[in-house]
Amino acid sequence: MTVEILWTPAESDALVHRDLSSTCCAVIDVLRATSAATAALHAGAAAVIPVKEVEEALSLKNVLGPDTLLCGERNRVLIPGFDFGNSPPDFALPRVVGKTLVHTTTNGTRALQACRHAASVLAVSFANLTVSSRRLAAAAANGQKIALICAGTFENFSLEDALCAGALCQMLGVSHAARHIWESADRPLLKALERTANGSALLAMGHSADVAWCSGVDTCPTACCLSVGSHNTHALVAARD
Repeated sequence: MTVEILWTPAESDALVHRDLSSTCCAVIDVLRATSAATAALHAGAAAVIPVKEVEEALSLKNVLGPDTLLCGERNRVLIPGFDFGNSPPDFALPRVVGKTLVHTTTNGTRALQACRHAASVLAVSFANLTVSSRRLAAAAANGQKIALICAGTFENFSLEDALCAGALCQMLGVSHAARHIWESADRPLLKALERTANGSALLAMGHSADVAWCSGVDTCPTACCLSVGSHNTHALVAARD
């Protein structure tokens, strides 16, 4: 199995121009977008619609109706007027059950949008690591190429996303630089995440609970798959094994 890893937002942005008709893309934004989406879908949200811009989120709420929840952040801060920020523990609350969430973040939802034309797209975090690895293995067995997309932090490489990509490589039995990053990382995983640039920034802002939540492996064993929903939106939905 050959696995391609995209390390930076510039690389993922370029996916809009690539033929991904035979590629399974796994988007990774550990701190915190794909972790939050995993939490929401595992808790019973109907769908999570990732969008790039705040204006797009507001417009979708007008179309989808008042029961739609707006979620997102800019520069790690809750967007004014939104129901939730980007904190995974919040997404696990009963309030999300049966709801459609429109989600916009600095990096993660941008990466999901960039590859939405792929053969299949997964939102991956440590919380749904094993179930995601099984989906990737099945996609590879069906002849799809595998691309692991690290969403990054702002325009930069993100160590926590590389760690998750490396863990996937280990589970898939693939030799890759990311796997070596994962296998040489600090343990426990929480310690490794706290030492990343993004983790350190979140701790400084009082989001230690978020970092701890995101360090949990297989706490939400729900595959998060992107599909075309109502109003031609691309939405993440739960796909349990």
